[in-house]
Amino acid sequence: MDLEESRVLVELKAKRSAKGLDARLKPFGICCEATHESRRDVKDRVLSIVNDTPQLVWLRAIDDRRLKKRDRRDVAQALRREAKRLRPVYRIRGTKDEGGLLSPAPDRLLVRFDDDDAAESKRAKAALKRLRLVEEPEWSRYLAPYRCFRLKGKNAASWDTIDKVRRALGKLALDVSFEHIPLVRPTTLVPGDTHYGRQWSMPVIDAPEAWDVTVGHPSVVIAILDEGCDLSHPDLQFASNGINLGTMSGTGAPTGSHGTACAGIAAGTIDNGAGVAGVAGGCEILPIAFSFWSDTEVAAGIRYAVDEGADVVSMSFGHYGPGEGMAPASWNFALIDPAIEEADAAGIVLVAATGNEDVNTFNRYPARHAMVLACGGTSTDDDRKTTTSPDGECWGANFANGVSVVAPCVQNPTTDRQGAVGYNSTGGAQSVACVTYNPSGDTAGDYFFVFNGTSSACPHVAGVAGLCRSVNCLIGNRGVRDVIELTADKVGPTAYTTVAGFPNGTRNQPMGYGRVNAKNAVDHAGSLFAAQVYGLLH
Repeated sequence: MDLEESRVLVELKAKRSAKGLDARLKPFGICCEATHESRRDVKDRVLSIVNDTPQLVWLRAIDDRRLKKRDRRDVAQALRREAKRLRPVYRIRGTKDEGGLLSPAPDRLLVRFDDDDAAESKRAKAALKRLRLVEEPEWSRYLAPYRCFRLKGKNAASWDTIDKVRRALGKLALDVSFEHIPLVRPTTLVPGDTHYGRQWSMPVIDAPEAWDVTVGHPSVVIAILDEGCDLSHPDLQFASNGINLGTMSGTGAPTGSHGTACAGIAAGTIDNGAGVAGVAGGCEILPIAFSFWSDTEVAAGIRYAVDEGADVVSMSFGHYGPGEGMAPASWNFALIDPAIEEADAAGIVLVAATGNEDVNTFNRYPARHAMVLACGGTSTDDDRKTTTSPDGECWGANFANGVSVVAPCVQNPTTDRQGAVGYNSTGGAQSVACVTYNPSGDTAGDYFFVFNGTSSACPHVAGVAGLCRSVNCLIGNRGVRDVIELTADKVGPTAYTTVAGFPNGTRNQPMGYGRVNAKNAVDHAGSLFAAQVYGLLH
């Protein structure tokens, strides 16, 4: 291996997000690997995922210069409150791209002895003791023929010790090796969808790691209760053609563009070499089209989803109540409540958007209903979307008491009605909520690259619910909600605390239980399935 002098790995003292580090490092010409311009300035590039964790963040020189001792001191000073130590980064000799970059674990070495007698010899034991290496039996048990040793000491560094171990053990050891931590995550699935490189929200919610377990099963149906969907869109797979609620007949073909956009985030077909990757791209979609957006259509649409066997209903809409001083406020909630109760009793996961008025007094209905998972929104800084968020859009996500979780809600690439009849009707510059985005070279139709609002947050969560149902056919709708809330990431600057009446962990009002995490949810739902099967068999 050769030292990669333009990069360094920062080990943090406690688990925390890497968000905000760039602002402090930029004056020194240093940035996070995940935000370097080379990862975002290539149109439609499928990017590998930087292996940042809650305690490890990869940094690099913005101009790829050599980081000298002074630069490393600057990093340590800028991050003095967070940083535990700086780790070196190496390149495997003969490799050229970032897949050949790694950093050794600082406190662990792997030794392959000539045989068991050599490992247990007085010389070997004395050498290991002198170098303050202590065997970890559980690791050794699963790493044969290697044995695993931890370096004792606060400032232990494997890269300073490995040659000493080799010399001390001599011919007793056939090999002494690092534990290698790669710069890019070796996930088995990085979607080949054309626009996946733009889908910043998917790595944020750890969707690629969830996809290593499941991309969603076609038997799991996500109903998009909205303006219908483009039924011939090549990036959407449908369980049926759905229904038009204005006539209670026909199909769920588009009555507007909103539903097609929501469908792409929830379940755009994954890894098909085209378009975008939905959170649950292996699940199928049930399109239910409003004609008039009336309260009776809402009730009828929810009951239709029940009758058609939907597993999840995504509702990226909502009204306020009369007298609340907010608009729209024209629905009779009493007409809709019984349909929600029936869907809940039928085991359907109901997800709805909190609204975009930046208020903490009321969430929109049906998100405020106790049987509905209320989804708020986050910006590119992994905090609640506000009028001053770094994305620049002039609106904020509602955050009244009762928010369940939050999800990314700005600049989301997704499916659009084909041709020039959708949101992306002209190509090129697209103006959304006070900001004009200019994705150069884009043509009209098929895909829209800046879908926003809690309307775009809601299908992220609906997709995660679909993934949970895909790995656990025994879990109920309330179990899915529990999983999503229990496994959310505690991001943002507001402290999370225990709140009476909210049983699924700590929370705060702006973020609920936190930002949804697809991998955590899938892992937890899968573990529950194993326990449930064991319970049935015993």
